[in-house]
Amino acid sequence: GAQPFIPQGDARNCSIPLPPICLQRKFVEIAEQADKSKFDGFKSRFIEMFEGKDYPQKRLSDVGNKITAGTHKTPIYLNEGVVFISAKNIIDGKLNFEDIKYISEEEYQGIQKRCQIEKGDVLLTKSGSLGMTAIVETDEPLGLFESLAVLKYNRSLLKGIFLCTQMQSDAIQTQLMSNIKGVAV
Repeated sequence: GAQPFIPQGDARNCSIPLPPICLQRKFVEIAEQADKSKFDGFKSRFIEMFEGKDYPQKRLSDVGNKITAGTHKTPIYLNEGVVFISAKNIIDGKLNFEDIKYISEEEYQGIQKRCQIEKGDVLLTKSGSLGMTAIVETDEPLGLFESLAVLKYNRSLLKGIFLCTQMQSDAIQTQLMSNIKGVAV
């Protein structure tokens, strides 16, 4: 069947507003105090603070250090080992570890050559459920499948929670979804 996906080039060319880091920090303070029950108010606050304002626009590739997908090779799954995640592990803007797979250290090292996942990186679902984001909040090693892209960003220009939330905004989602492609799976 055909499964839609977001090409990496389209994510790199996505244009994002880049307000001053001090405003991003203020938003991060609000975000860190928010819980799931307040999510709608939290999103409204983001819109109020940033959408429709005349901030400079930057391509994600200009403020990112690296944007790349996980491995395209299906690994051999194990009963234990290094955690291996895919798009299905992003639920409600968080990494969910309830239904995970494991891979060997050797396969993990191969994936690390392609995309070195670090705490604070933003993950973007690029196939399956499209355009969802989560922040890596662990120092534990993570292997990444091709359904996820890692957004490594310049941390002096962007705050992770800000970027993650911004990627969920209607304006950015429209950019991402406007060039969805289909691929035979």
